[in-house]
Amino acid sequence: MLLMPWRSASAQLFSPGKLSRPHGDLEGVRNCTKCHKLRERGVANANCLECHTPLRDRLAKQQGFHATVRDQNCGECHKDHFGLEFDAIRLDTVAFDHEKTGYRLKDGHVDVPCRDCHQPAFITAADVKRFKSEHGAIGKTLLGVGTTCGLCHRKDDPHKDQFPGRRCDECHAETTWEEVDRFDHDATRYRLTGEHRDVDCGDCHAPIGRKKGQVRYAGLKFANC
Repeated sequence: MLLMPWRSASAQLFSPGKLSRPHGDLEGVRNCTKCHKLRERGVANANCLECHTPLRDRLAKQQGFHATVRDQNCGECHKDHFGLEFDAIRLDTVAFDHEKTGYRLKDGHVDVPCRDCHQPAFITAADVKRFKSEHGAIGKTLLGVGTTCGLCHRKDDPHKDQFPGRRCDECHAETTWEEVDRFDHDATRYRLTGEHRDVDCGDCHAPIGRKKGQVRYAGLKFANC
C-alpha cells in the first residue's frame, strides 16, 4: 500500500500520456531523449525544428506566421501526450490575424472558409508537399499554399490560356471574381463612346465555338460597323 503512490508517480513521470499519432513512432521511454533533455521541462524549439524542416527553413528566411512568434516555445501552442487522436494543431480561425502570414485577406476573401484555400490541391511548396505526405498530414497542414488567383479559380476561370502573361488583378478586384471592376475599355484599341457604353458585353463578345465558357475578346472586327 505504501508503495502505490510512488509507483503511480513514477509511471506518470516516465509516461505522461500517449503521444499524438504523428509522433507515434517516438512512443516509449527509450525515445524520450530524442525530444526532451534530461532535467529540463518541455521541448526546446531547436529539437522540434530538427524534424519540422519546412518551418525551420521559413523561420531562417523570416517568412510566414511562425516568424512572428519565433520567440515563443512551440509547446505553448502545440501540446502533446494527450493520446493518439489529439490534434496538436488547433487554430482559433476567428481571432487569427491572417496578415501575419504575409498574405492579407481582403474584400471577398475575408469570409472564405480556411479549407477552401488550404487544401492539398493548392499546395505549391515542394518541401511542404514532401514532408507532410511522408507523415500522413497533407490534408491537415496550413503551410505551402500558393497565392496566385488561378490556383483557386482554375475551375471557374473562363479565360484559360487566353491572356498569357497578364495578371488577373489587372481586371478583377477581390470584391467578387465575376466582376471586372478594374477593366477600362478605353485602354483597348476600341474606345467605347456614345451609346456603345450601355451595350451589354455579350452583345459584342460572343462565345468561342465549343470552348465552354470562353468568350472572344481579341480579334473582333470592331472597325466594320
